[in-house]
Amino acid sequence: MDRFTKISAFMFSLISVIAIFILIFESNEKIIMLATIVIISNMGLMILFILIFNNLIKMSRGFFVSFVVWTIFSTFAYWYIVSMILHYRYGSFLSLNGIYFFIITRSLYRKILMFSGSAVLIILSGLILSHFAREQTHPVIKKKIKKIEKKIVSRVLNFDKKIIKRKFEISGITVLFILFFYLIILFIPTEHIGGASPIVDLVKVFNKDIGKNYTVTDPYMREDIEYKKLIDTKSPNSSVIIIMLESVSRDRMPQYGYNRSITPNIDKFSKDSILFNNTFSTSTHSDYAQPSFLSSRYTLIGNHRNFFDLDYNRTFLWDVLKKENYTTAYISSQDDDWANMVKYYDTQNLDRYSYSITDGEYNYGTGNAKKDYDEVTINKTTTWLENISEPLFLYVNLQATHYPYSYPENNSLFMPDNVSKNTDYFKIAEEDYGNSVNRYDNSLYYVDKQVGVLLDFLKKKDIYNDSIIVLTSDHGETLEPVHGHLRHGFGVYREENMVPMFIKIPGESYKIVNDNVRHLDVIPTVLDILNLSIPREMQGIPMSEDQEIFIFSQNQNFKISLVKDDLKYIIDMNDYTTEAYNLTSDPYEEKNLEIRDSIIFKENRDRLLDWYNCQKSYYTEKNWTNEIICI
Repeated sequence: MDRFTKISAFMFSLISVIAIFILIFESNEKIIMLATIVIISNMGLMILFILIFNNLIKMSRGFFVSFVVWTIFSTFAYWYIVSMILHYRYGSFLSLNGIYFFIITRSLYRKILMFSGSAVLIILSGLILSHFAREQTHPVIKKKIKKIEKKIVSRVLNFDKKIIKRKFEISGITVLFILFFYLIILFIPTEHIGGASPIVDLVKVFNKDIGKNYTVTDPYMREDIEYKKLIDTKSPNSSVIIIMLESVSRDRMPQYGYNRSITPNIDKFSKDSILFNNTFSTSTHSDYAQPSFLSSRYTLIGNHRNFFDLDYNRTFLWDVLKKENYTTAYISSQDDDWANMVKYYDTQNLDRYSYSITDGEYNYGTGNAKKDYDEVTINKTTTWLENISEPLFLYVNLQATHYPYSYPENNSLFMPDNVSKNTDYFKIAEEDYGNSVNRYDNSLYYVDKQVGVLLDFLKKKDIYNDSIIVLTSDHGETLEPVHGHLRHGFGVYREENMVPMFIKIPGESYKIVNDNVRHLDVIPTVLDILNLSIPREMQGIPMSEDQEIFIFSQNQNFKISLVKDDLKYIIDMNDYTTEAYNLTSDPYEEKNLEIRDSIIFKENRDRLLDWYNCQKSYYTEKNWTNEIICI
């Protein structure tokens, strides 16, 4: 090997060795061996590419061919290095899927910057590599030229036209094929990208925890199970108001023991309501959590993230209430274009559908995360309510408590609340931690103000007393990486999936419900209180005792979870590793139980996987047409 080839092989070996050390220190034990095998295989593959490409260059002195070959090589190398970085940063081992997610969730200018920046880096790399490769290979060719006769020299220098033509044809076809391959990868929707990484396939083959090929056994039918309702009150024709907060964990609310008094208006409202002590969101990121809540459906449809491209039957609360002559409205501070949520909602039965950019104006954010300040949303809401008669349905979504926790000036209860550029969604700089907590608490304090404005208006209009009012959050939020991640959307642990919930029902007085309840059942519960039938398309039921609770996260990571009695079971669907926690003795899920060989663990693990497979078949095989319900 010449010097350039040796240097190239050394660099990629070094990158791979560093990646292996990162895995050893950062990853869980079950995937270290498998990931190391894959990294070593990738390293060998890259060295093989170096040798092949270097020999291709020696076959031709043409700069164009050299540049094309090394540009192709640079593309492979770029993917390899960037996927390693994303693995480390996101804690995910889905290479292509991870990069695709990373790109599509950026704002437009960041997408353009990433694509153009990547292209520039790859082209520059191709130019530099081809230059150094030619510098190294030409002297070798010249030495060989001196040792052969003139006739052969002439042939080496001038080449036979047929050989040249053949080489260029082969090179051209190869380049076109590779470019076509990359274009396909670029434009294929996420849910159709199979495999995504050899690590996924290897883990599925070798992981000993889960060695069974699970199929749907007997779907749980609604008629098969008897439930004892937690709420048996009837209040027909009541108005229905849902106030959905964003990214608020149960443990961040004073009503559940948080040590800062930041929600005086919600405190007051909670005394008129039923307080649910153990409420679980369906998912831990908004584009799944909110649609699941509003349609009482799981939005987990397969192995890859749902962008709502699959058309299937769904019924929303406003669809049912519109038939009962309710006036209906959905008003949100959020941009519903985020992750294509707007495509999921069927809004034909809404008299008013308004989200942040509906009027062409917004207060902050970029890309598909343009948002209104919550006071703007509340102003739109009270304006709409001015001339509306009952019964009415209103859904209000408030967003200040979503990172970066934005609110107008003069709303800060705790100072300082500014953070440096070293803090972003994925990390909090050590010097910013106190300020970050202040900023988050100030955002919740600001949201509480807006809730107070709305509740006072409802009282002024004599709507409050006779209305069913639900106040909850779509999922939680964490400012401490208890389970390896910040914010939300990464896991299915307490800090991300346990949320506050208060339901005010006419005629019901304040009480606390300690049973485990799920967001999926809130809309069916409201319909039951109204004495209305629950549509067949809804997978939830009126809130009941002893419910099995399923939770999932299918964002950068992919985990599914079952909460049953006092135990919680988790499966990482990227590598099929498993976890179990006792929620009574270990409510903050800090001690993973070593009970994988126990019968109860295996039974509930199988139940969780059967549920997951039932969801997939429910959507892909359109099982709702066969009246099969997975709950």
